[in-house]
Amino acid sequence: MCGRFTLKTPVADWLESLFPSESFRKLIDTSRVTGWAPRYNIAPTQSILILREQGNGSYCIEPMRWGLVPAWAESLQSAYSMFNARSETLLEKSSFKNLVQTNRCTILADGYYEWQATESKQKTPYWIHAPEEKPFGMAGLWTTNHRIHPERDVSSATVITVPANDDTRRVHDRMPAMQWTGEEVMAWLADRGKVLGETDLHDSLAPAPSGSLHCRRVSREVNRVQVDLPGLVLPEEGLFET
Repeated sequence: MCGRFTLKTPVADWLESLFPSESFRKLIDTSRVTGWAPRYNIAPTQSILILREQGNGSYCIEPMRWGLVPAWAESLQSAYSMFNARSETLLEKSSFKNLVQTNRCTILADGYYEWQATESKQKTPYWIHAPEEKPFGMAGLWTTNHRIHPERDVSSATVITVPANDDTRRVHDRMPAMQWTGEEVMAWLADRGKVLGETDLHDSLAPAPSGSLHCRRVSREVNRVQVDLPGLVLPEEGLFET
Protein backbone atom coordinates (compact mmCIF):
# COMPACT_ATOMS: atom_id res chain seq x y z
CA MET A 1 0.00 0.00 0.00
CA CYS A 2 1.00 3.66 -0.01
CA GLY A 3 0.23 5.24 3.35
CA ARG A 4 2.56 8.26 3.37
CA PHE A 5 4.24 10.27 0.64
CA THR A 6 6.10 13.49 -0.08
CA LEU A 7 5.67 16.51 -2.31
CA LYS A 8 8.56 18.83 -1.56
CA THR A 9 8.82 19.89 -5.21
CA PRO A 10 7.11 23.22 -6.03
CA VAL A 11 4.09 22.77 -8.29
CA ALA A 12 5.67 24.77 -11.13
CA ASP A 13 8.77 22.56 -11.02
CA TRP A 14 6.68 19.39 -10.89
CA LEU A 15 4.83 20.50 -14.01
CA GLU A 16 8.02 21.48 -15.83
CA SER A 17 9.59 18.11 -15.05
CA LEU A 18 6.71 16.07 -16.45
CA PHE A 19 5.53 18.54 -19.11
CA PRO A 20 8.55 20.18 -20.79
CA SER A 21 6.29 21.95 -23.32
CA GLU A 22 5.35 25.38 -21.99
CA SER A 23 2.45 25.59 -24.43
CA PHE A 24 0.91 22.48 -22.89
CA ARG A 25 1.52 23.65 -19.33
CA LYS A 26 -0.58 26.69 -20.14
CA LEU A 27 -3.58 24.36 -20.51
CA ILE A 28 -3.29 23.43 -16.82
CA ASP A 29 -5.06 25.78 -14.41
CA THR A 30 -3.11 26.13 -11.15
CA SER A 31 -5.11 29.01 -9.69
CA ARG A 32 -6.65 26.75 -7.02
CA VAL A 33 -3.23 25.97 -5.55
CA THR A 34 -2.53 28.67 -2.99
CA GLY A 35 -0.26 28.53 0.01
CA TRP A 36 1.03 25.02 -0.69
CA ALA A 37 4.24 24.45 1.26
CA PRO A 38 6.72 21.59 0.72
CA ARG A 39 5.43 18.42 2.38
CA TYR A 40 7.60 15.64 3.78
CA ASN A 41 5.04 13.41 5.50
CA ILE A 42 1.62 13.51 3.85
CA ALA A 43 -0.83 11.15 5.57
CA PRO A 44 -4.40 9.99 4.91
CA THR A 45 -7.13 12.57 5.69
CA GLN A 46 -4.68 15.38 4.90
CA SER A 47 -4.73 17.60 1.82
CA ILE A 48 -3.05 16.43 -1.39
CA LEU A 49 -2.75 17.95 -4.86
CA ILE A 50 -4.34 16.25 -7.83
CA LEU A 51 -4.28 16.91 -11.57
CA ARG A 52 -7.53 16.19 -13.38
CA GLU A 53 -9.26 16.86 -16.67
CA GLN A 54 -12.01 19.47 -16.39
CA GLY A 55 -13.48 19.39 -19.89
CA ASN A 56 -12.91 21.25 -23.16
CA GLY A 57 -9.34 20.01 -23.38
CA SER A 58 -8.25 21.79 -20.22
CA TYR A 59 -6.90 20.53 -16.90
CA CYS A 60 -6.55 21.77 -13.36
CA ILE A 61 -4.53 21.11 -10.23
CA GLU A 62 -6.46 21.39 -7.00
CA PRO A 63 -6.25 20.27 -3.37
CA MET A 64 -8.35 17.33 -2.20
CA ARG A 65 -8.66 15.22 0.91
CA TRP A 66 -6.62 12.00 0.83
CA GLY A 67 -8.94 9.06 1.44
CA LEU A 68 -11.91 8.58 -0.86
CA VAL A 69 -15.25 9.67 0.58
CA PRO A 70 -17.87 8.09 -1.71
CA ALA A 71 -20.69 10.29 -2.96
CA TRP A 72 -23.18 8.21 -0.97
CA ALA A 73 -21.30 8.39 2.35
CA GLU A 74 -23.01 10.08 5.30
CA SER A 75 -19.78 10.66 7.25
CA LEU A 76 -16.03 10.87 6.79
CA GLN A 77 -15.40 7.57 8.58
CA SER A 78 -14.93 5.58 5.36
CA ALA A 79 -12.18 7.86 4.07
CA TYR A 80 -9.24 6.40 5.98
CA SER A 81 -9.89 2.89 4.72
CA MET A 82 -10.03 4.13 1.12
CA PHE A 83 -6.72 5.94 0.82
CA ASN A 84 -5.57 3.15 -1.53
CA ALA A 85 -7.33 1.22 -4.31
CA ARG A 86 -5.88 -2.02 -5.68
CA SER A 87 -5.61 -1.93 -9.48
CA GLU A 88 -6.64 -5.58 -9.78
CA THR A 89 -10.09 -5.00 -8.24
CA LEU A 90 -11.02 -1.52 -9.48
CA LEU A 91 -13.75 -2.87 -11.75
CA GLU A 92 -15.20 -5.02 -8.96
CA LYS A 93 -15.50 -2.54 -6.09
CA SER A 94 -18.68 -0.47 -6.05
CA SER A 95 -16.81 2.56 -4.70
CA PHE A 96 -14.35 2.57 -7.61
CA LYS A 97 -15.78 0.93 -10.74
CA ASN A 98 -17.74 3.96 -11.95
CA LEU A 99 -15.00 6.43 -11.02
CA VAL A 100 -12.55 4.51 -13.22
CA GLN A 101 -14.60 5.57 -16.23
CA THR A 102 -15.25 9.20 -15.29
CA ASN A 103 -13.04 10.46 -12.46
CA ARG A 104 -9.42 9.54 -13.07
CA CYS A 105 -6.71 11.79 -11.67
CA THR A 106 -2.97 12.02 -11.11
CA ILE A 107 -1.64 12.80 -7.64
CA LEU A 108 1.47 14.98 -7.44
CA ALA A 109 4.40 13.36 -5.58
CA ASP A 110 8.17 12.99 -5.48
CA GLY A 111 8.57 10.06 -3.10
CA TYR A 112 6.67 7.74 -0.82
CA TYR A 113 7.28 5.79 2.38
CA GLU A 114 6.95 2.11 3.07
CA TRP A 115 7.71 0.09 6.18
CA GLN A 116 9.65 -3.16 6.05
CA ALA A 117 8.63 -5.85 8.50
CA THR A 118 11.46 -7.09 10.73
CA GLU A 119 11.89 -9.80 13.33
CA SER A 120 11.33 -7.19 16.01
CA LYS A 121 7.97 -5.53 16.53
CA GLN A 122 9.23 -2.26 15.06
CA LYS A 123 9.03 -1.88 11.29
CA THR A 124 11.78 -0.09 9.39
CA PRO A 125 10.73 2.94 7.29
CA TYR A 126 12.10 3.62 3.81
CA TRP A 127 11.66 6.66 1.60
CA ILE A 128 11.30 5.42 -1.98
CA HIS A 129 12.19 7.83 -4.75
CA ALA A 130 13.52 8.19 -8.28
CA PRO A 131 17.16 8.95 -9.13
CA GLU A 132 17.96 12.61 -8.47
CA GLU A 133 14.64 12.72 -6.59
CA LYS A 134 12.78 13.37 -9.84
CA PRO A 135 9.06 14.05 -9.24
CA PHE A 136 6.35 11.78 -10.58
CA GLY A 137 2.61 11.26 -10.61
CA MET A 138 0.55 8.56 -8.92
CA ALA A 139 -2.56 7.34 -10.72
CA GLY A 140 -5.69 7.91 -8.68
CA LEU A 141 -9.45 8.34 -8.58
CA TRP A 142 -11.42 11.24 -7.17
CA THR A 143 -14.99 12.13 -6.30
CA THR A 144 -17.10 14.80 -4.61
CA ASN A 145 -19.53 14.24 -1.75
CA HIS A 146 -22.44 16.68 -1.42
CA ARG A 147 -24.13 14.98 1.55
CA ILE A 148 -21.85 15.28 4.56
CA HIS A 149 -21.61 19.08 4.78
CA PRO A 150 -24.66 20.98 3.50
CA GLU A 151 -22.63 24.17 3.17
CA ARG A 152 -19.58 22.78 1.36
CA ASP A 153 -18.64 19.81 -0.79
CA VAL A 154 -16.00 17.28 0.22
CA SER A 155 -13.68 16.40 -2.67
CA SER A 156 -11.38 13.45 -2.06
CA ALA A 157 -9.06 11.04 -3.84
CA THR A 158 -7.41 7.64 -3.53
CA VAL A 159 -4.03 6.34 -4.73
CA ILE A 160 -4.13 3.29 -7.01
CA THR A 161 -1.61 0.59 -6.11
CA VAL A 162 -0.02 -2.22 -8.12
CA PRO A 163 2.32 -5.12 -7.25
CA ALA A 164 5.79 -3.97 -6.22
CA ASN A 165 8.66 -4.05 -8.70
CA ASP A 166 12.10 -5.59 -8.18
CA ASP A 167 13.44 -2.40 -6.57
CA THR A 168 10.88 -2.24 -3.78
CA ARG A 169 9.57 -5.77 -3.24
CA ARG A 170 11.94 -6.48 -0.37
CA VAL A 171 10.42 -3.54 1.52
CA HIS A 172 6.72 -4.05 0.68
CA ASP A 173 4.66 -6.06 -1.80
CA ARG A 174 2.67 -3.06 -3.15
CA MET A 175 3.56 0.27 -4.70
CA PRO A 176 1.66 3.20 -6.23
CA ALA A 177 0.93 3.14 -9.96
CA MET A 178 3.54 5.70 -10.98
CA GLN A 179 3.64 8.05 -13.97
CA TRP A 180 6.95 9.51 -15.11
CA THR A 181 6.07 11.59 -18.17
CA GLY A 182 3.36 13.93 -19.29
CA GLU A 183 2.45 11.42 -21.98
CA GLU A 184 1.73 8.79 -19.34
CA VAL A 185 -0.31 11.25 -17.31
CA MET A 186 -2.37 12.35 -20.30
CA ALA A 187 -2.97 8.77 -21.41
CA TRP A 188 -4.52 8.13 -17.99
CA LEU A 189 -6.57 11.33 -17.85
CA ALA A 190 -7.68 11.52 -21.49
CA ASP A 191 -10.99 10.32 -22.88
CA ARG A 192 -12.96 10.98 -19.74
CA GLY A 193 -16.03 8.80 -19.89
CA LYS A 194 -14.35 6.20 -22.09
CA VAL A 195 -15.15 2.71 -20.85
CA LEU A 196 -11.96 1.06 -19.64
CA GLY A 197 -11.76 -2.71 -19.37
CA GLU A 198 -9.31 -5.01 -17.61
CA THR A 199 -6.86 -4.92 -20.53
CA ASP A 200 -6.85 -1.10 -20.59
CA LEU A 201 -6.19 -0.94 -16.86
CA HIS A 202 -3.46 -3.56 -17.07
CA ASP A 203 -1.70 -1.51 -19.74
CA SER A 204 -2.12 1.81 -17.91
CA LEU A 205 -1.40 0.66 -14.36
CA ALA A 206 1.86 -1.25 -14.36
CA PRO A 207 4.66 -1.46 -11.79
CA ALA A 208 7.51 0.99 -12.31
CA PRO A 209 10.37 -0.39 -14.45
CA SER A 210 13.12 -2.17 -12.53
CA GLY A 211 16.02 0.13 -11.78
CA SER A 212 13.86 3.26 -11.64
CA LEU A 213 13.64 3.60 -7.84
CA HIS A 214 15.91 3.84 -4.81
CA CYS A 215 14.93 2.73 -1.30
CA ARG A 216 16.45 4.95 1.39
CA ARG A 217 16.24 3.83 5.00
CA VAL A 218 15.13 6.80 7.10
CA SER A 219 14.38 7.73 10.69
CA ARG A 220 11.40 6.30 12.56
CA GLU A 221 10.39 9.91 13.21
CA VAL A 222 8.32 9.54 10.04
CA ASN A 223 5.99 7.30 12.06
CA ARG A 224 4.70 10.44 13.78
CA VAL A 225 2.13 12.12 11.53
CA GLN A 226 2.66 15.48 13.21
CA VAL A 227 6.33 15.55 12.13
CA ASP A 228 6.69 17.14 8.68
CA LEU A 229 10.31 18.23 8.31
CA PRO A 230 12.98 18.01 5.56
CA GLY A 231 15.10 15.71 7.71
CA LEU A 232 12.58 12.89 7.33
CA VAL A 233 13.86 12.03 3.85
CA LEU A 234 17.54 12.05 4.80
CA PRO A 235 19.35 8.73 5.19
CA GLU A 236 19.44 7.48 8.75
CA GLU A 237 22.97 7.98 10.09
CA GLY A 238 25.33 5.23 9.01
CA LEU A 239 22.93 3.80 6.42
CA PHE A 240 23.04 3.89 2.66
CA GLU A 241 20.58 3.81 -0.20
CA THR A 242 20.01 0.56 -2.08
